[in-house]
Amino acid sequence: MTEITEFALIILVASACPAKAAGNWCEEWKQGYEASFYLVCRQCQEIEPKECPEPEPTDSSGYMRGVVDGAADGKKAQKEWI
Repeated sequence: MTEITEFALIILVASACPAKAAGNWCEEWKQGYEASFYLVCRQCQEIEPKECPEPEPTDSSGYMRGVVDGAADGKKAQKEWI
């Protein structure tokens, strides 16, 4: 195999590994959650503590899963302010 093919194969295998294996899933999730929660609900001052969810096989990273979860909860919290 050529070096480029080997490199492409390594990237493919690495991207197929579960999200939890790459870094601290819960810490990444928390960062993504807080960032998107406050972006969506600008009047919100505090976030109620939430437990870090287990990664799903389709999750690309903890941060991105946190962004999705935080945006959804931020929308709910924003509606309470209106």
